[in-house]
Amino acid sequence: MNKIEIPFQPIVIGGDALGYSFVRSFAAEYGVRTKVLATADIKYTSLSKWADYEVISDIDQPDVLIKWLEDHKDIFGDKKPIIFGGAGDWNARTFSKNKAKLESWGYVVPYIEFDLLDRITQKDNFYGLCDKLGIPYPKTWIVPFGKEAVERADKLTGGTEIKVILPDNLDALNDLEYPVAAKPSNSAAWHFAEIKDRHKVYKAESAEQLKEIIKNISESSYDRSLLIQEFLSPRDDALRTVTTFSVDGEIVTSSTGHVLVQDRSASGIGNPLVIISEEGGKRQDLLEYVGRILRETHYEGFANFDVMNGADGQPRILEVNTRPGRNTWYMSLGGCPFVIPMIEYYINHKDLKKALTERELRCDDEFLFSMIPEKYLMREISETDEVRIRDYYKRGLASSPLLNKRDSFGHIFWSEVNFHHGVLRALNLQK
Repeated sequence: MNKIEIPFQPIVIGGDALGYSFVRSFAAEYGVRTKVLATADIKYTSLSKWADYEVISDIDQPDVLIKWLEDHKDIFGDKKPIIFGGAGDWNARTFSKNKAKLESWGYVVPYIEFDLLDRITQKDNFYGLCDKLGIPYPKTWIVPFGKEAVERADKLTGGTEIKVILPDNLDALNDLEYPVAAKPSNSAAWHFAEIKDRHKVYKAESAEQLKEIIKNISESSYDRSLLIQEFLSPRDDALRTVTTFSVDGEIVTSSTGHVLVQDRSASGIGNPLVIISEEGGKRQDLLEYVGRILRETHYEGFANFDVMNGADGQPRILEVNTRPGRNTWYMSLGGCPFVIPMIEYYINHKDLKKALTERELRCDDEFLFSMIPEKYLMREISETDEVRIRDYYKRGLASSPLLNKRDSFGHIFWSEVNFHHGVLRALNLQK
């Protein structure tokens, strides 16, 4: 267990899998309890013996969250309160946008400045940056909603291969090669918009289906852009994940993983359910690509990138999350408990190259991160992966962030329920 040099109090917004990953990690690495604020009672987190859990139905609303933090700024005594969002981009956005105010109240805010966050989390902006830096990304068309979105799209696409299609002139959709993927440029704005048949990512099989999606969006309050992209692969295992912790744009520690199974539910589509360490070590080619972005932006802290192989087998960068990803527990399995860089950097103000151990800096241990039971995993994988995965189970290298025998009986019971029944929803196996 790490020594607490400066007392601190972690506060996590959200009781999801990432929220619980924070709870168990702070208990294991520093012996501290975590304050958790969530919109619902998620039992596997709320019943943890290491969580002080509070349900506030609208805590995901920025004004409610900021008001709670203001009202409670003086309750932490000599402990430095450090705040984290769960897996929702809107929390990172709220913290970043209000960073100066929160810091004036005494909170530690481990998120980048808002100007940078706003620039790179809007996917149309992000692809413009990739284009500038020579980083491969999917073939993309932008459908902007609202005057400001149109102006921004025209500005961003100048000098790139990205095309703009206006929602009142959709004839160009007839010329696309289907199927295509469609997703919002701004996931935070998407979260708060009421859209008929809203999906995290759509797969459109025809121009008619895509036009219906655009019609539903145009009738909503969403005022950013929809990105239409070449459909790279129908295979779950075409996806890779890259997690980095950087200081002034230079990667200090990192992990890469090969996604074997993805969530298939409408609300969670594309979220990795099973991630395995790369055979032969971390993907240095992917780290080189994302390193260009981190250096260009002088990035600080955690970033999580999604990467997918196309039909040609070459990788394309899909997006960046300016926070620990939903599945960052895989970094802990790789050898660097993910809360340590944040506490040593933002609380203890250490030089991480000296504060982290060699194993934490390398973060290249073999691992199998799995949110589903072994019997379901074995139905999903190829024969090529089966021998290796059975070996990982035999060697004790498989782990779920939710299954923790050291926690309370209540946590153990509900985590097992989620682990064995949540898979039915995630893999669309419910009858």
